[in-house]
Amino acid sequence: MADYDLLTIRLDALTTDLERAETALDNPKLGDLAGLVRNRFEVQFGRLHRKVGGLVEALDNNDAESRRETWEMYRKYQAKSDHLIEECADFIQGALARSANVDLGAAEVADDLAEYLANITEIGWSKMTIFGEMDFTTRSSGIIRLAFPHFDVWSIPIVGHEFGHHVIEELRDATGAQDDKDREVFPVIDVVNKHKKDSGLKRQWGRELFSDFFATYSLGPAFVVSLIFGQLDAVYPHSPSATHPKSSWRAAFSLAALDRLGSGTGINPFATLAESVRGTWSEAMLSAGQADDVPAEELEQLNTLLDDFWSVLVDNTPKTLQYSAWTRAQQLSLQITAAAGNRHANPPFEFLKSTDTVRDVLNGAWRARLLGEAPTDDIAEISLRVARAAMG
Repeated sequence: MADYDLLTIRLDALTTDLERAETALDNPKLGDLAGLVRNRFEVQFGRLHRKVGGLVEALDNNDAESRRETWEMYRKYQAKSDHLIEECADFIQGALARSANVDLGAAEVADDLAEYLANITEIGWSKMTIFGEMDFTTRSSGIIRLAFPHFDVWSIPIVGHEFGHHVIEELRDATGAQDDKDREVFPVIDVVNKHKKDSGLKRQWGRELFSDFFATYSLGPAFVVSLIFGQLDAVYPHSPSATHPKSSWRAAFSLAALDRLGSGTGINPFATLAESVRGTWSEAMLSAGQADDVPAEELEQLNTLLDDFWSVLVDNTPKTLQYSAWTRAQQLSLQITAAAGNRHANPPFEFLKSTDTVRDVLNGAWRARLLGEAPTDDIAEISLRVARAAMG
């Protein structure tokens, strides 16, 4: 039998895998969606091709010690490749699902919401939303994933949280300030690092709490209700994970942020809704046999963090980022309720105004659901059609 070198075989296979994955992005069935992410994927594929190619070229000159090092580098690049190919596969699956309208158009509404937030914050985002195993976003592709099969108006506000992760990495100090090493200042990261140093708050928890705060600040009640009704764990609310803080923290923090958002308007317009949601969350924890409160010292820590996050967005983003159209959302909730169940209600919706945005419709939809004067499924169906009509 012929002699084979396993390292050469592995490197050849890795090269082939990268080429196949990159070529798959050119499939015409992906349509225009591939153009939204192609550049970012091409940069990463190109970088890995060069590094793996360098290992292949160096093989002939390897002595025993160098070969050990090459094996280690191969493992490193294989791991990077696995991650990139997984991202690529997720994109292809999500793009094909969107082209088949599996999501009923919800992803387009989610895209519009993310683009709206990007325009206000002046933080570039030319990617897309797809549906996957869970809600998350990654820096490598910038693609936002919403958990399948939650393609409805109740889940779309989670886009605000996922976009918040993008803001963490991209928001610069508005004054152009630099640190003592002449580097740009990223204020959210500075706040997270400060609280890790001062109180031991895990960086990942700080990032998650900022993303909750950003979504509350920019989307108002729609996000808070989406988070508490659809995301948080009432069975183990006081048990954090490696990546996420306690659900009890996230609920208290988001509700406190909503209170702060409404407090600058005299009479808090969100007070009644917030109190109802707070009561629903408390009852859920108690019914699951759990304490329904957060210790005072932990609340103090969360309030200090909220103060710092609030200052970051007030100082570094336009005031229009703050959600302030609750009066309009209340009007929309009544119109959505009236239209719910009318399968023939299609655009143009005469009650929509040119100034209405997707975030207004999402808030109107949630208020209509909480009022409970029409079936939830009917409200969801008509609200998605109204949101599509309100897209920018």
